[in-house]
Amino acid sequence: MTSRRTTSSAGSPPELAEPGWALAVRSLTNAEIPVCLYRTIADAAGPAVVIGCNTVGHPAAGLVQVQRTGDDTSGRQWERTRRMGVNTLAFLLAQHNRLFVLDADCVPCTPQTDWAVNRQFLDVVARSGTALFVSVDPAARDDHNDRDLTQAVRTALDGGTPGGVEPLTGSGPLRHGVGARPAARSPTTGDTTGARGPWRCECCADRASAAVDGHVIS
Repeated sequence: MTSRRTTSSAGSPPELAEPGWALAVRSLTNAEIPVCLYRTIADAAGPAVVIGCNTVGHPAAGLVQVQRTGDDTSGRQWERTRRMGVNTLAFLLAQHNRLFVLDADCVPCTPQTDWAVNRQFLDVVARSGTALFVSVDPAARDDHNDRDLTQAVRTALDGGTPGGVEPLTGSGPLRHGVGARPAARSPTTGDTTGARGPWRCECCADRASAAVDGHVIS
């Protein structure tokens, strides 16, 4: 299914297709056609796990086992990871294990990005019980990072923290509830010294980099 984006008259929103353009099968709606596509893929995949990426969430329910929450995270720019990973995970959590398993995309571990914030994205994904994927540049590995990654994978394989996580405030979001514990800050900026700095987690409480604004989850 393809469409062409055209410019409409001044003051009107852009249109997805020129007037008169239509799908070849006129008896099906724009919602039914992607469902047919997703069902065809699911049938062909058999027992394989299908991950939906750039698929339409609700029509894909029951036809993909895992669904990306947003666009790609980044191993170069933390702000993109905050918007496409932290933010989309927070506001689609209600769909997790109801429509499919959520995937907030990869947690980066790269020389170009600050592990102090990536580590906390790693921690919240692991605790949430959603799918955990990591992208690790060997050049960024050290004993501390390996320990954080090992702990997060163990938490994820155990199904996350009982009760999961819940975003509590803001569009960042600024705070998460973790299981039945008190709320803790979540990462919203790469600035580890600012007033909206990231929270720190128990897996790194002994690290100098953990001395940032926030509450220790314990």
